Amino acid sequence: MRSEYKPSILIVGDDPTVVTDTEQEVGRVGFSVVGVAADLRAAVELATARQPDVILMDVACEINSDGSRPGTVLSRDLRFPVVYVTDPDRDGSIDWSRVGEPFGVLTMPFDGRRLEASVQVAIKRSAREASLRAAGGLLDTVFQSFPSPMLLVEPNGVVVMCNEKARRMFGMDCAGGDPLSLNRVVRCLQSDTGQPCACSQACDDCELLHTIRDAIAGDVVEDRRCEVGLFAGNSDRRVILNVSAIGFEHNEMSRAILVMEDRTEFERLRSLYEDQHTFSGIVGGTDVMRRVFETIREVAEVDLPVLIQGETGTGKELVARAIHDRGPRSAHPFVPVNCGAIPDGLLESELFGHVKGAFTGALRERQGRFTLADRGTIFLDEIGDLSPSVQVKLLRVLQEGTYEPVGSERTLTANVRVISATNKHLANEVIAGRFRKDLYYRLCVLPIDLPPLRERPADIPLIADHLLARAAVTDPSDPVHLSDDVVALLADHGWSGNVRELDNVLQFARMKCRGGMIRPDHLPPSFRIRTVPPPTTATAAEREPTARAALDQTSVADAITKADGNRTRAAQLLGVSRATLYRFLARNPV
Repeated sequence: MRSEYKPSILIVGDDPTVVTDTEQEVGRVGFSVVGVAADLRAAVELATARQPDVILMDVACEINSDGSRPGTVLSRDLRFPVVYVTDPDRDGSIDWSRVGEPFGVLTMPFDGRRLEASVQVAIKRSAREASLRAAGGLLDTVFQSFPSPMLLVEPNGVVVMCNEKARRMFGMDCAGGDPLSLNRVVRCLQSDTGQPCACSQACDDCELLHTIRDAIAGDVVEDRRCEVGLFAGNSDRRVILNVSAIGFEHNEMSRAILVMEDRTEFERLRSLYEDQHTFSGIVGGTDVMRRVFETIREVAEVDLPVLIQGETGTGKELVARAIHDRGPRSAHPFVPVNCGAIPDGLLESELFGHVKGAFTGALRERQGRFTLADRGTIFLDEIGDLSPSVQVKLLRVLQEGTYEPVGSERTLTANVRVISATNKHLANEVIAGRFRKDLYYRLCVLPIDLPPLRERPADIPLIADHLLARAAVTDPSDPVHLSDDVVALLADHGWSGNVRELDNVLQFARMKCRGGMIRPDHLPPSFRIRTVPPPTTATAAEREPTARAALDQTSVADAITKADGNRTRAAQLLGVSRATLYRFLARNPV
């Protein structure tokens, strides 16, 4: 070596001939000798005090030691690179499994060139191992300090490391010690079989294992919903986890880091909050709306196209958002497109994007909505208004998952879920020849039909209260309530504009009444003002608890039967206002 820096060498050996020859050769190549030690104690003291770059040790010290194994102590415990010095006659008698893997071996006699090469290799290897240890220490520090439960997992489901948060989540001492199988760490219901992960038939459906393998294969998994069955005492419980994962190489092995969030309690609280009348911002207590809610739950987890059909104002976008928010793509964008509001000449560019100069006015490249919705959901509202040319291109996206921006020869991949909606009867549009049959069947894999408001009058008081409460958020100083007479008028109205029209009516009435109670004269002129009997001395608010308490499902069902389904007549038989009956039915379907 001819550089300015001279590596420092500690020589360890109890054979004077070996020590002298080694010391002379070290001097010839220009290395500095920081000391010579004849036994382990002296070697440890000198190495600790003088911190040599490399230790040259006579391997006989290791072979003839009484169990102290100097080379192992210096190399493994004190982290010094040890190069053993031996002779040809002794090579065959060395038990390297007992000595430990050296950083190098020099067979005597050796020249300066071989000595210099061995020292440099030992120094570089020692630095590399120190870097790996530092990376491992950093990884361990990140794991233990991360605020969420984390696991470091191998492809076969062996957990190499887990932090304190994960230990608490699963009630398992997985921090430190020997690696454990994933099913033992998470106390999976399959762990009592005695088999490791991925060895039982039930493992084929395990979302955690699928997540690990996807991450190691190169996918970045974000916010995947995984349900796990865990032991809890003598019983079991279902835990809902939100899992993100990324694969990486660690110690020359492919592994995955899993970051988890326990959503079980959140899901339970949301279920309590979303009672029988409210679902993801959609209000309804009638049987038909309960069926819609159940359908949303079912289709949310299935990554297939959904077609929502319903009149204008029935809440099609709310349903689309509910499906997206409850599905596996919820962490990614929800991108709505009103196909009926965009001129046909611009719609293709709006959906798929364009390159600069693709047409007059295309002054720069622009990303389309399919690109913006990558890994998320694109909501195509008023899909029935698509022109034939755009229908063809949309069909290709659904069939092949690819598209080209306008004016480009580059093919892009569409990794999106498609939810479409229309206020037309799309099957009739197909019969009339205005909509492609093949596209219709591609879009209508999972159909949802929304009922118009006039077909669920019992929901009107609930929806009205919800809209007024929402308006009160922006103007809390001016709370507004509906009189019984107004509730009856709202229930009788045709609502051609559905919930959107109801919202407009309530905004108008709220402005007119200026706080307090909305009465019939506060409604828009289009409403028929009914003649109602004069109120008694008690107010409607005072009468309501008594009337509501007097009603029960049996008496209400009998009254509706006697009135042949006429709810106005049924209210008269029960001796309550029609609004009171509607409110009771909304909360207690008969």
